[in-house]
Amino acid sequence: MIDGAVPNGRVVLCGHGMGGLTLMALTARHPALFTERVAGLAFLSTAAGWVMEAALPSSVGKLVQDLRAILGAKIIDRVSQRIDKAKTIGLRWLLLGEDPDPDDVRLVAEMVAAHWPDTVALFKPALDRYDRQAALTVAADTPVVAMVGDRDRLVPESHAEALAGAVQDGTSVVLPGLGHMLPLEGVAQVLPRLVGLVHAASRR
Repeated sequence: MIDGAVPNGRVVLCGHGMGGLTLMALTARHPALFTERVAGLAFLSTAAGWVMEAALPSSVGKLVQDLRAILGAKIIDRVSQRIDKAKTIGLRWLLLGEDPDPDDVRLVAEMVAAHWPDTVALFKPALDRYDRQAALTVAADTPVVAMVGDRDRLVPESHAEALAGAVQDGTSVVLPGLGHMLPLEGVAQVLPRLVGLVHAASRR
């Protein structure tokens, strides 16, 4: 995929949330890539270990899957539609910062609804078996920037510090007032730091 999008030269890769775990999986499966192509890594709201058991328990998604199988999709979907407003309020609290844009709130609610319950049911099992430390060991010489919002209820600030501290050239950044959805609500704060990482990586 990288060769198709950027056939030549060095690249800086950025992942948000589980997208950051995807970068770590890429690191572990293709270590030669980091010697040849990858000049930097950026992690946005990415956990260094499993956090917030209550926030995304696999049992919630599994329960909805089971009820849908027993009662039928129409009944479950009708109930879901009636609690959409409450669900949106809950998602705003869980995933966004202190003063989110209403359009961002709606977009987040739509994205979650589009992947509920099947994808959510797989979150925790996937996170439980992931070995982040082994992946970051491969990228030990790669510059890393780890960013997290201080209102992130899924990923505490300490996890950005842990990711940055796992490599030789790591920087952790805490963005005030922001929640988990940094690519949406933190564009003005995130982009300059990504540009800075690209410039720093290009000088190596």
